[in-house]
Formats: sequence, structure tokens, C-alpha cells
Amino acid sequence: MIRIFAFALCLAGFVWLGFGDLHFRRSIRTTLDQAYSELHRVDPDPAVGTGKILNFYYELVYRNLPHMFLPAAMLMLGSTVLFLTRRKKNA
Repeated sequence: MIRIFAFALCLAGFVWLGFGDLHFRRSIRTTLDQAYSELHRVDPDPAVGTGKILNFYYELVYRNLPHMFLPAAMLMLGSTVLFLTRRKKNA
């Protein structure tokens, strides 16, 4: 019974990390598009106003970073339980 729970915990951690990765990639694309559109709106010459636009972009990226501590802890706990409760083969 504990092995089934540990396997479900590992599976949930993998799924959570996968969805977090997809969300993060989508947010990078949308925020990068917003930053480029803002950059071209402010000044078509890309060398002039890039500092403020890039700071805005990085703030949005850091705001959308996926939470990894809890799913990583779920994976570690589940894999540890699965490793420690494995069945030993008879000789």
C-alpha cells in the first residue's frame, strides 16, 4: 500500500513539474512578445531603450518562475520510499 502511495506521489511530482515547465515556457513567450512590442513602440532603434525594457522583461520572467520545491520534495520522498521498500530477491 505504501509503495502505491509513493508511486502516486512521484507521478504527481512529475506531472506538476511538467505543467510548471509548460506554463513557464508560455509565459516566457508572451512576456518576450510584450517586451519586443514595447521596445518597438518606444523606439524603433533597438540600442537606445533596451535597458528599461529588458528590466521589465526579467521582472516578468522572475514573477512567472515555476514553484519547484514542493514537487521536487514529493519526487524525493516518493523515490526514497520506493527505493527503501523494494523487494529483495531470494537467492
